[in-house]
Amino acid sequence: MSTALMAKRKNRNTKGAAIARAILEEYQPQTKEDMQDAIKDIFGPMFESMLQGEMDSHLGYDSNDHGYKATKTLLDEECKYDAVSLGEVMLRLDPGEGRIRTARSFHAWEGGGEYNVVRGLRRCFGMNTAVITAFADNEVGMLMEDLILQGGVDTSLSKWVKTDGIGCLCRNGIKFTERGFGIRGAVGCSDRGNTAISKAGPEDFDFEYIFGELGVRWLHTGGIYAALSEQSCETVLSAIKTAKKYGTVVSYDLNYRPSNSSTAYRTFSIGCSGLISTVN
Repeated sequence: MSTALMAKRKNRNTKGAAIARAILEEYQPQTKEDMQDAIKDIFGPMFESMLQGEMDSHLGYDSNDHGYKATKTLLDEECKYDAVSLGEVMLRLDPGEGRIRTARSFHAWEGGGEYNVVRGLRRCFGMNTAVITAFADNEVGMLMEDLILQGGVDTSLSKWVKTDGIGCLCRNGIKFTERGFGIRGAVGCSDRGNTAISKAGPEDFDFEYIFGELGVRWLHTGGIYAALSEQSCETVLSAIKTAKKYGTVVSYDLNYRPSNSSTAYRTFSIGCSGLISTVN
């Protein structure tokens, strides 16, 4: 390593250490929660500024411009949500330090590629977020809703679907996930066929109300959800079209998963051909 590069890194580390000391002196955190609050306080405004700059760039005018705008935009104070996700949320079962194949107990969590984004925005930056999804109306669905609410994410935009008790009409998705150790990678095993959200279509959600009346600054969705079914692709396209109509910024995570079936990825590739050109 060159002397110049080492000096540059040393200088950068010195600056970082000085900032860290200043933060500790200012906030004097005593617990993990204190440190989390300090991080929110410090990085929340920075993230907000970055988000507004991104939106100004996409929309073509500044948030301080109070002139006429053709639609309600995501920068308006009237917008109820900072960010909304569209996708499947599954019950995530974690065997701790053990293996799925030999476990006798699991910790229950909620998780989903699209949902995880808005949960993070809520818990880390205090933003107002919601999830658009669907649950089978049974005890497992109620557990999943409770887990989501514990994360501070609004579930009022989601749909509840009647089921028959055995999963023929619809069911809630389950994902088993074990941790990796050393050279052994993490292992995931999904059980998500015939889920309520995979069977939901555009007609099951009032996107005009969500984006046109309530107001959403940012919509996040992705390929994991789009790959579930033809209805999922149609729902994603409808949501994006309506969101763009009202000035909502749209992000789309391709989220390629080789473990998914070839049938799902035929659906995924068809959906992506019409999606990529529509997102920000």
